[in-house]
Amino acid sequence: MLKLPCENIVKYVIPSLRGEIVRSLYKKYKMEQKEIADILGLSQPSISYYINNKRGEYLEILEEYKDQIQEISLIIAKQKQFPQDKVFSIICSICQCIKKDKCFDQLK
Repeated sequence: MLKLPCENIVKYVIPSLRGEIVRSLYKKYKMEQKEIADILGLSQPSISYYINNKRGEYLEILEEYKDQIQEISLIIAKQKQFPQDKVFSIICSICQCIKKDKCFDQLK
């Protein structure tokens, strides 16, 4: 059975995006794991998994969105809150990319 693009987004893209944001907040902005967990609505052990690359594996297709991901990290670090509207717009952009064959093939 063919997987729908949304299934691949949930399985690969969202964890990778979270991982990039978490690692940036932890390494670049020196935020504590508990603080990151509280802001993102995740558990501290989940944050640890992202930081240690046990979850949220890097995806090349996110390279195109690197600046936007860093912008999200900066906003979170400064405002100490999660910018839903910005994240949703990036996810929608990525979804559009994945609907194209080249991007979809990278996630299989």
